[in-house]
Order: sequence, then structure tokens, then C-alpha cells
Amino acid sequence: MASQLLIRAGSRVAIGLALLLAFASILTAQGRVAAPAPKDPLVLSAVATSVQEIQLDWAISADLAPSIASYRVLREKQLLTTLDAATLTYADTSLSPSKRIRYSVEALDSSGKLIASAQSKVTQTPAKPDTADTLPPTEPEDLDIVPRADGILLNWYYSIDDSDVTAFLIRRDGRRLVVVPTGTLQFLDTRVRPGETHTYTLEAIDTVGHHSKQRGQGAVRALAGSPDARGALAALPSVEQVAVPQAAAAAAYSSKLKRYPYLTDVVLSSATINWATDRSSSTGSVKWGAVDAGGNCTPTTSVTGTKTSLTVNSVSEYQWSATLTLAPNTQYCYRVFLSSTDLLGTDASPRFWTQLPLGSTQPFSFAVFGDWGAVDSTGANPEQANLMQRIASSGARFAITTGDNGYPSGSQNNYGDLVEVGADLSAIFGPSFWTRAGASMALFPTVGNHGLSRSDSNHPHFQNWPQSVAVSSSGGRYAKETYCCLNGSTSASYPSAWYAFDAGVARFYILDAAWADSNVGTSSDYGLDAAYHWASGKAEYNWLAADLAAHPGGLKFAFFHYPLYSAKSDHASDTFLQGPGSLERLLSNNGVSIAFSGHSHIYQRNIKPNANSLISYVTGAGGAKAEPIGPNGCSAVDAYGIGWSYSANGGAGAGSACGSASPPSSRARVFHFLLVSVNGNQVTVAPTDSNGQTFDVQTYNFGSAPPTSTPTNTAIPPTSTPTNTAVPPADTPTNTATASTDTPTATSPASTSTPTGTAVPPTSTPTSAPAAAPIFSDGFESGTLAAWTSSGGLTVQTAAVHAGTYTVQGNTTNGATYAKKTLASTYANAYSRVYFNILSQSSQVNIVRLRTSADGSIAYLYVDTAGKLALRNDAGSATFTSSTSVGSGWHALELHAVINGANGSTEVWLDGVKITALSVTTNLGSTAVGRLQIGEVQSGRTYNLLLDDAVFNTAPIGP
Repeated sequence: MASQLLIRAGSRVAIGLALLLAFASILTAQGRVAAPAPKDPLVLSAVATSVQEIQLDWAISADLAPSIASYRVLREKQLLTTLDAATLTYADTSLSPSKRIRYSVEALDSSGKLIASAQSKVTQTPAKPDTADTLPPTEPEDLDIVPRADGILLNWYYSIDDSDVTAFLIRRDGRRLVVVPTGTLQFLDTRVRPGETHTYTLEAIDTVGHHSKQRGQGAVRALAGSPDARGALAALPSVEQVAVPQAAAAAAYSSKLKRYPYLTDVVLSSATINWATDRSSSTGSVKWGAVDAGGNCTPTTSVTGTKTSLTVNSVSEYQWSATLTLAPNTQYCYRVFLSSTDLLGTDASPRFWTQLPLGSTQPFSFAVFGDWGAVDSTGANPEQANLMQRIASSGARFAITTGDNGYPSGSQNNYGDLVEVGADLSAIFGPSFWTRAGASMALFPTVGNHGLSRSDSNHPHFQNWPQSVAVSSSGGRYAKETYCCLNGSTSASYPSAWYAFDAGVARFYILDAAWADSNVGTSSDYGLDAAYHWASGKAEYNWLAADLAAHPGGLKFAFFHYPLYSAKSDHASDTFLQGPGSLERLLSNNGVSIAFSGHSHIYQRNIKPNANSLISYVTGAGGAKAEPIGPNGCSAVDAYGIGWSYSANGGAGAGSACGSASPPSSRARVFHFLLVSVNGNQVTVAPTDSNGQTFDVQTYNFGSAPPTSTPTNTAIPPTSTPTNTAVPPADTPTNTATASTDTPTATSPASTSTPTGTAVPPTSTPTSAPAAAPIFSDGFESGTLAAWTSSGGLTVQTAAVHAGTYTVQGNTTNGATYAKKTLASTYANAYSRVYFNILSQSSQVNIVRLRTSADGSIAYLYVDTAGKLALRNDAGSATFTSSTSVGSGWHALELHAVINGANGSTEVWLDGVKITALSVTTNLGSTAVGRLQIGEVQSGRTYNLLLDDAVFNTAPIGP
């Protein structure tokens, strides 16, 4: 059980059951106070907490309370029960799924006379999940307790569930205070007095009645309060008089249309059009046509759509999609049909552009945003609505998200449609949201932790966002797969969603860097993502490495959920993704220009922390409740960052900033998207807030290789380098805390200047800094093997390189492909490193060898026929094997040998990760190293091997 919240007020009052409803305001997810002064003497709230339960709360005016002897509870005018005057709650637990019910409560005096009555609005129990939901919701995030002049404010963030979160239960002093509906993320308790001591806890409830762990923290002193208990109930959307926004009554489209048409998979010569309808017909189609030179367009060519079943808020619908084969870089129009009904009615035919072909130098732009698809308890989110309109009018050809698409759980209810409105409903496909942009702009969403684990038979991410051409053309994955059972995690089926596509001069990588919060075992969400996705040899790592190697040159952009660097304390930098052997290093080494991520609900631009990194952005304020930046200090790499705290300033809210930014004056300035414009090798990133104002606009000039300096118009970056305390993950990473350690503690969270804290050098192995200049190195950029003393069988080629223009290849059925270098001296402490890429093998492949100056073999590293890395000690006639698999793509292999007789030793690193089984104490003889060899002199072997960037030194080299 979580720690409870201890609140010290000032004087003591009696606590009765009536206090369980004593609060004055419920605030919605975006912090708007909704506390109308109640006129009715009795106020009733009804909240559906599960498929079989609705909980009622009511409150009577103080002047009538002494006259009340009992309450009668009625369901659809039928008496359920009679309760005494001290009981102000009731749980109706005998219901069925998808049941719509109206309740009423009558207050009676001792003679049975009716004193007051109240009626709830119609309340609906949720639908039963497609498959068994056996897990409780995650613990609600970031509960803050803030004293105000009118009471004590509770402010929290989201909980996630496999089906849906339905409500939050708040307890005070261990007893039920109130149940508030999902979408409510703030609560004001006014019935407190100076001198009182209270404890508060918060827990989430899901559709089958599971309760999360309780959340609680901290202590605070109350300032004041108010005795009236009716205002809080009057503020709830479950009360009859609360207005709920509805879809436009005069919509021009057909009432049969449930999701306005939207685009996905606009790649190559393809485009997929998606829409949803009622079930009045079982045939759907798209008509399309090309826009002519005069700007006219008539859809005439028909394509039949395919349908899947869909349920939104217990309403049965069909989800449709149709894939069109079109010409690239051409403008088209279209209309969607259900049987013969034109679903767009009098709306104009949407128009869109197909994708730019690979190699086209035509300038273009795209939008990036993340952590979006959220509405409050009334179904509203004006900042997100404004942002969607800005994206729609931005001129972007397509958009990409950084994950967390649909809050809180990525359910079909959260996605919604044009009709259903309410708490956590229709936050993406509602009339004010992606509907505004999606008809003319394809979306490529990245998966996030919200919505990753689902109980649906058809995962919403795959059903709503089909990308079949992009996935198949890049050899990616787009399906649910079983993940089992690293670091104590349980076997579970989650999406594997990664692929790539081209647009003009750029290649785009949509990656899966997320994990389910409810299944962390003995590790963490960051740790298990790394273990399952980014350890060498894992499917996604291997695919990405191979695709990057197969696409050298040109601009590359990567999109994934967890942030490389973030100054948000609880959604901190993902140290598992940093450093040698990591996603960061894989992207950097293969020329990726910029990485975009989300997870932290802030804006943050990061400079390159070192030469082996890349520029990165955190864009996680697309509509979900914004978060403060830098509460524990700002990151040394954070050049510009902004965030928002809802609990700061006595609950009125306040902006926060890092780097060269100033704190924003309103939360509307924090909600944003990035408009990224590409013109040849020049890339401009223009963050745009929900008011339409741009800020921190940057222009980068990328050559054929990744840039080595900061962009031309950035603010002066900090000179320190952040600490990377994470050890790169192997198949079973340690349970490393996810909190960032790269934050200078002296920096104020709201500082407008660049942090100046001193950073600590990375602790990842190898541990000591490399020498200023290696004893020998060759990247074959001369186009020859002239730097080597002797060679045989290797050819210089340019088709697939690790870095630069040239590499060497040994493609043989007879072995003997090698290069040897006689060193300037002999060395008893020797480090050698080479990059290698095994394209194929049917024999053992020897990679790097250390020899004496007389050419005697000391030791070498090789990959056996099972693909495992091994070490041979020729001097001591010993062989050491490992369980480390070498996947496809480029890898950095480093061998450290200490020549000291029986006290000799080796250390081996693959992609910066130390291989313990090959790092041993072993007798390497007493003759020092005098020659370096890459490849193998032995004949009679069959393999196809690439080698690049060989280095010899007397200090650690690193990838």
C-alpha cells in the first residue's frame, strides 16, 4: 500500500459520514474549475465504475439536513432501497454491461413527507472487454497536494488499463470520500479546518472493477475551507444539469458516418483511406480521381473497402479501409460510401498529395507531435482542438507521432467517433480533433506505453492505423507478438510496430521504444524496453541496424516514445537508450540526423551531448495534460525547454523552463507540434504552440555525414557533458532506476539561463578516456589498403559502409581474406577495435587478431557457425565461448589483451557491452603485441564479411 498523505490543518471538527461528500469543486483534466453555485437543495451524482456497478453520491443543503430522516434510492423510478439520514452513498452492484440507467434520490422527513428530490443524468455501464482483463489499472501518476485559500487541491495524472479506466476513488482518513469519473484529474476538498489532520489516498478503477494500488505522498497545511457539500456534486459531469458538448447538429455529412475519413500508409505509390460507419449496410467503397491542371477533381474510380467490427461506447460500428494504387507526388480527391450513400453529404471532396518519390529534391514539410488524444470529464480539450487546427493548416504533407495515442488507455472509446462524447471519449476521432487534419494528411503513429497492453481481440493501434505497404516494403513488423519472460516480467502479447519509409531525400524510421507499465518484473519500464527491443541480437535492433546499413547517405529521422534526454523527473532520460551498444549509438553511427520522442509532456530541444550522439527533441505536449520541466534541475544538454505545472502557484498553475527558454505565461504555450521543413540537406524545425505562435525555431545544415556542430542559430549550448550512469542493456539488464542522473543540481527548475553544472565522465565500460590519437587507425577512406603492411583477398567497396565512403569486403568460398599491420613498437597492454558486418557465413568467421612482431598468433575473436561470439587464446591453447549472439548489421568489436604470463587477461566488448564470458584471466604468454590483423589468413572457409574503422591503441577505444 502506498504511503498516505498527511495533511495538518488547524482545529478539530467532528467527522461524520456527511463529510465523505464535503468538497466544493471538481476540476477537469485540463484544470478548468467547474463549480456552479448549486440552487437545488439536493444534488445527485452517478458514476459507472464497472460493467456491473454504478456508484451514487448525494448531498443535501445545510439548512434542510436536520429535517431529513431517510433517503429513498430509485432506479428508473423503481425503489431500490431506503437508507438512514447519515448515509449519502449507494452502490448499485447488480447491473449488466452497456446498461443505460437513470437514478433518483428522495429525501424524507420523519413522517415520510418528501422534502427534496434529485435525478441523475442517464448513466451507462461500460461494455464487457473482448478478452479477460485480469490486471488492475496502473497506479495514478504524480499526485500533488496543494493548500489553497478555498481548501486542499489534489492534482494527479493518468492511470492506464488493459480495457478502460472508469473512475478514481479518493479516500480521506482511510474512508471513502468520493468517486469521480474518469477524465477528472483534479479535486478540491473544501471541508477542512485549521488544526485538522487528514490523510488522502487515490486509486483508479477499471471496467471490470479492479482497483489500482493507492497513490499518496507528502504533507501540507490547509489554509481555509467551505461547509457546503453540494457544489462538488453539481460540478460532476454525472449530474443532470451539467452540459456536455455535442457534435455539430448541422453536420453536412451523413449520420451513418461515425469516423470522418482519414489517411494512413501514404508511401511509394500507395495510400490507404480509413473511415467508420454504423452497421446499416455491409458494403463500403471509395471513389477517387486526380486533380487536373485546372485544379478540378471528380472522383470516378471506385475501390471496394474492407471492414472490421468496432465498438465505441457500447455502440456497434464498422471500421473500413481501402488501399489505392496511385502515382507518386500527385494530388487526388476522394469520397467514401456506405452502399450507395455518399457519406460526406454536401462536404467537399477531401484532397491529398501522394508521397514524394525517393531521391526527389522537392522541398516538403511534415508535422511531429505526441502524447495526445485526451479529453476531460466533459469530453473537451480546447488546447488540443486548437493544435489540430494548426496542424491541418500548416502545409505539412504528412504527420508522425511520438507515441501515446489516446488517453488514458488507447482504447476504442478513447479514440471514439463523431458522435459519442464524454469522459475519455472521442479524444482522437471526435469532430474537433484529428478529424480536422486526417482527411488530407496521412498519420504515422508511434506506439507508446499508453495503449500498449490491451484486452481487445483486435489491437486498436493496428485496426485504426493500417500501414501495410510501409511495413512490407521496409521488412518491418506490425503485429502482436508474445514477449517472455526477461527480468521477472510475465509472458504477454504486445504490439511489435516498427518500419521505415522514404520521402524525397529523407528516410523515416518509426520505432517501438515502449513497454507496459503493469509488467515490469524486477526491472523497470525503460529496462524491459531495452532488454526486449534494443539489446544486440533482438529483432528490432537487428532490423534497424540492417536497414540503416542498407540506406547509407541522405537525411534520416527516427521517431520513438521514450526520450533519450528529458528534464522531467518521473519521465526522465532513458539511460538504457544512451551510450555504447545502445539505440542512441546505433542511430548516430549510421547518420541519423534528428531523433524525436515523447513520453514527457513537455517541449525540450537537446544538443548533441557528445560526438557519438545526435540532436534530439522531446515533443510530448500534443494534448495530454502538460507537465513541468526541470523540477529537479535542468539537463546539461537541454538547450531550450518549457513545461507547465497545474499545482504550482497555489493551484493556479505556472510555467517552467530550462536552457535559454523563459517560463511560458499560459499552458496554451506549452501544447505544441513541430513543423519540420526539408530543403535538400537543410532542415528547419519550427515548434508551434496551440495559439499558432512559433518558438525556438532552428535551422540545421546536414551534409552526407551527421553534423558535428550545433545548428547555426541555436542558443549557446552548455559546455559540460551529462553523466551517463546506465550500463548498456544486455538480454537481462539490471534494475536501474529511471531517474536521470545528468541534471546539474544547482540549476533552478525555472531558470532562463543555460545550466552550468559540472558533469561526470560516462561510467560505461571501457572506463578510461581514449588517447588523444590512436597508435594506428584506418577507415579505408584512401580507397585502398595502403595503410596495411600486407593483405590478401579483401576488396575496397562503397556499397555498404559503416561510416564514410569506403569499407573492405571479404566475400569468399576459400577464406584467406585479411589485412595485417606491423606496429611501430611492441605493446604489453593492447586494445584493438574493428567494425564488422557478417552478410553471410557457413564457416567460422575470424574478425580481429593480435600477433607478435614475429607474426606469432596471440589471441583472436571469432563468430562460430551458430552465430555466437568466442575467443581463442593461441598463446595459451585455450578457447572461451559465450552465449552472445551476433545479429545482422554493423557491430563494434573490441579486444583488450594484457601480456603478463600467467597473470595475463582479456576484456571483450561488443557494441560497447562487456562480454563477461570472454573477459577472463588467462596466460597469453610473455611476448608483447607487435602486429594487428583483421580478417583471417586461413583458407577453406566460406563467408561474406565487411570490415571498417580498425583501430589499435594502448587505452580503451570504444565504439
